[in-house]
Parts: sequence; C-alpha cells; structure tokens
Amino acid sequence: MPNKLISIGEIIDRSINIYQKHFANLISISSWMLIVVILNIIALGLYPSAGKMITSEVLTSTESAGVIIYALTNFIISPIIAIFILVMLVRALKMVLAGKTIDISKVMHETKTRIIPTILISIMVFFVVLFASVISFSPAAILAMISLWTQSTFLVTATNILLIIGVFAALILTIKWSVQFYLAPYITASDDIKGKKSLIYSQKITDKKFWGVLLRLVLPKIVFLMIGVLIILFFGFIMSIVASTISGLNLNLELRIITLSDTIVPILASIFVQPLIIITDMILLNNLKGSVAK
Repeated sequence: MPNKLISIGEIIDRSINIYQKHFANLISISSWMLIVVILNIIALGLYPSAGKMITSEVLTSTESAGVIIYALTNFIISPIIAIFILVMLVRALKMVLAGKTIDISKVMHETKTRIIPTILISIMVFFVVLFASVISFSPAAILAMISLWTQSTFLVTATNILLIIGVFAALILTIKWSVQFYLAPYITASDDIKGKKSLIYSQKITDKKFWGVLLRLVLPKIVFLMIGVLIILFFGFIMSIVASTISGLNLNLELRIITLSDTIVPILASIFVQPLIIITDMILLNNLKGSVAK
C-alpha cells in the first residue's frame, strides 16, 4: 500500500532531530561555503572605494582584481559550491535516513561522480520553469507585433487582454512546474536517475499531490528560514555598530565594512540553515517515494 503524505509537523520534528544528532558532520559539509566568505573578504579588501566608483575614476590593477574576484566569486564559484554542498548533504542524509552513520570520505567520493549530473539537471529545471513564462506570454507578444504592423486598435486591446491572461498563466504554470520538478536535482544526487528520467520521476511522485507537496515544501522552510533571518538581523546590527565605531568619520571605511557585513553574514547564516532545508526536502522525497505504488 502506498504511504500517506508525512505531516508538516513531523517533517519539522524529524528535521530538528536529525540536525541535532548529526550537527557536526552536517556543518562540516555546509562549511565549504567558507571558501566564498574568504574570497569575498579578499575581493572587498582590494575593491575600490565608493568615492572612486561614483566618480568613475580609472582603477588600479589591484582594484580591478578586486572587482574581478568579487564577480567571479558570487556569479560562478558560489553557485558551483552551493551545488557541491547540496550533493554532499543529499548523500550524507541518504545514509542517515537509511539508518547508517555518515561517512564523510564516502560522501566526498560519491559526490565527485554526481556533481556534474546534478548541475545539468538543475539547469534543465530552470529552463523548464522559464519555459512556462515563454509560452504564457507568446500569444500576447505575437499579437503585439501584428498590431504594430496593422495599427489596429482592436488588436491592441486584444493584446492587453492576452497580456493580463499571460501573467496569470505564467504564475500558475511556474508554481505548478516548480513543484513538479523541484525534487529532480535531489533525485539525481540521491538515486543516480539522470537527465529527463529524473524530471519524469519527480513529476510522477508529486502527481495528484500538488497542494500537499507545495505546503510541505514551503512551510517547513519558512520556519527554518526565520532562524536564518534572525541570525542575519542580529549580526547585521552588531556589524553596523562595529562599522560606525571603528570608522569614525571615514565614510569609505564604514561603507566597506557594511558591504563586507551584508555580503558575508547571509553566507554564514546559510551554513547553519541550509542543512535544515535539505533535511526537510530529503524527508519529503523519501516519503513520496514510498507513496508511489511499485
């Protein structure tokens, strides 16, 4: 018999228990994000002053290096490390949910062969969800081009109506497909089901459970993200006091410290919160696998 959907309360309770029991191993995995923190500190240390950026002065080679390192870190290195951490946490939690002890060396070995497929399926999910907006707004876009050519008032009115319909269609399809395909990267990292097969399997296990899955994906995350928000607010407040105290009347120094804080504090908070988020998803995925008749 297929399993019933696990309750939201049980997801939260089990997530906290797993997090507490395996805290050291989980944090050691998510701490790979410290690489991003270190690179950001280096980049912002070399970064040009706010005044120089505003006046568009020519940057020195050191300042240019700071700008390049900052961009590479946040737009390329950070996403790759985030996927790397995701795969590692998924492999570790698969051991936990199977009643085994986390073997970090084994997790590392398994991650090496799964990182590329997981990145590829994440990109596929992004484009599938993006396609929802494309097909929703296509009729309005085509009609808009025709109305420009014909200068028809009727077609302009019809275009506006289709645009409004497109907004709602895009919203509905985006949410629906996000729920259906959200677990595809987890499936690839956990069960070695790659490419299109992981999309199909993700859709299969969430079929006819849209609202139940949506609530179980969103509500536990809201609870745990609130912890992250509190951490960010607390340390952000502390850093703002430190910045104003250390910098005195030096505005450039104060802005540099605040920018450093705004960049690093959320990353540090994510190190502690991300394992909880992944745990909730893995618990739900395990439950959904059991809810599909073999």
